[in-house]
Amino acid sequence: MADKINDDTVFLEEIAKIQQDVKSQTYPEVPRKVVKARRSESLKKSIVVAQDNYQARSPIEWVETFVPMVKWLRTYNVKANIVADIIAGLTVTAVIIPQSMSFAKLAGLPVQFGLYSSFMPIYAYSVFGTSRQLAIGTSAVSSLTFSSVMNDLNPNMTLEEYETTAVKLAF
Repeated sequence: MADKINDDTVFLEEIAKIQQDVKSQTYPEVPRKVVKARRSESLKKSIVVAQDNYQARSPIEWVETFVPMVKWLRTYNVKANIVADIIAGLTVTAVIIPQSMSFAKLAGLPVQFGLYSSFMPIYAYSVFGTSRQLAIGTSAVSSLTFSSVMNDLNPNMTLEEYETTAVKLAF
């Protein structure tokens, strides 16, 4: 026990020495008004640069801003990439068709709903999306959750009511 008290005393003495050393150090004063002036000047410059950037854009650059597909289509190298892209597309199609049909069945919907929910987001994202590495589509968890919610809403729904409610929930 005595060793513990001595260790704590040594430890506290070391902390006191460090605190004293920190207090004895002097730091140059930085005038606050100058720093604030520099920040505001920097902000003004960045705003001017942003305004110039938007004013200097051509109509095609504006279209590229809202429809990113236009930008990559202009620079797409057909000879180098078309074969690999076709193989990737066929592979995704071979996987997504049975997968989307089974997810629709998990959700309690006809298979057509699964096909629409798999292909339409991919088409929309290819036009409006900006990330090259992104997985889009349905999942088993979302299908099961959807089915559970739909059955909790009204377990005695007809198929037509179920489909109508499913479309409304999707939007």
